[in-house]
Amino acid sequence: KQIYGIISPEFFSTSAYKTIAELILEYFDAYKQLPTKTFFEIYVDKLEDKVLKSVVGDFIAHDLFNEKFAVRDAEFIKEKTLEFCKQQALKNAIVKSVEYLEEGQYSSIKSTIEKALHAGEEHDIGINLLSDLDDILSPEARRPIVTGHPALDELMHGGLSSGELGVVVGPTGSGKSHILVNLGAAAVEAGKTVVHYSFELSDYYVGLRYVANLINMDINKLYAKKDYALKAIRKIQESTNLTIKEFPMKRAGINAISAHLDKLRMTKEIVPDIIIIDYADVMLADNVKFADKRFEQGSIYEDLKGFAKEMQRPVWTASQSNRSSAAADITTAEHISESYEKAMVADFIITINRSMYDKMNNTARFYVPKTRMGIDGILYSAAFDTTKSQFELFELTPEEKDNYDQTQSETAKQLVRKLAGKISK
Repeated sequence: KQIYGIISPEFFSTSAYKTIAELILEYFDAYKQLPTKTFFEIYVDKLEDKVLKSVVGDFIAHDLFNEKFAVRDAEFIKEKTLEFCKQQALKNAIVKSVEYLEEGQYSSIKSTIEKALHAGEEHDIGINLLSDLDDILSPEARRPIVTGHPALDELMHGGLSSGELGVVVGPTGSGKSHILVNLGAAAVEAGKTVVHYSFELSDYYVGLRYVANLINMDINKLYAKKDYALKAIRKIQESTNLTIKEFPMKRAGINAISAHLDKLRMTKEIVPDIIIIDYADVMLADNVKFADKRFEQGSIYEDLKGFAKEMQRPVWTASQSNRSSAAADITTAEHISESYEKAMVADFIITINRSMYDKMNNTARFYVPKTRMGIDGILYSAAFDTTKSQFELFELTPEEKDNYDQTQSETAKQLVRKLAGKISK
């Protein structure tokens, strides 16, 4: 069972061994157990190649079911089998890497080699409902990292957690990058180590936004207040760490981010508590080239979700909404551009809309179309200050909500009337 996902008939050098490996895998795939000697004998009788029939038959009779391998040898056999599979998987990966090298797909080499190195490793067996009940009922077991906004933290049971993917969605110019900085700054203030990747803005400018947020100062005044800013930030960073790394658009993907995190760990001993990527839509899709942008975008977000799970860290990113969302009062999941796969794989989505009036008055509207942690469909009004990359959420009153969606409000009233009629009957 442990080697089922990695063993391949191509690992073997002779036709006989390849044939036997194929039979074992096919039988196990169908019946989830090892084939019997009778099964092999029946199959061998059907072989037309006399040489292959003789070699396979002899191996089955004298080796495959040889009783000299006692039960006490099981661990030794398992160890040697895993070692063999790892060696063969690594050989194949090296050959494949040469192909990637010739094709110029450099980012694919690292993931191919790493996958081979981890082949056959034991996996987490999961949790037990009764023995792990205390952890299940404890919010801390999820290891959430706060957003800095009580309304969101309550909705998310403490914030985004290990292995979860959060996505900020909005039209161009709505302030998605500011929101990601705000989320990163909240983690910094909570004493967490943050790694922030930027695919649009320069790392230095992202740094300025963090400084403005953390010391609550207009970004346009930072240069004049440099000494004060330095002193304030050094106090904040005594117990934590923030790293900002810039990548060019469509030139780096998950593999490049993974390699950078390895470098941080080895050279600086930095291991992030939370990872922020601004933003996934302009990342490179690793390993596969897509003719259709929709499939490329879907692949990136699937890889990003897998990356969050593999790293066991929360990952925040942003996504562009389509053109029609710019004129909408509320951006919903249907406004997500290119691929709906983004909404499917995300654990938490929050959208933002800012009209011209909002931008002039430092306001915005936030909406939660999806969360795996609790209730969705919640709408917030917000104060939004882009000079400090800060926002503050306020839950809407029932009257305000009605103004945004009269249709749903009327539907709810009709449903209440229908239910009241049934109850009276």
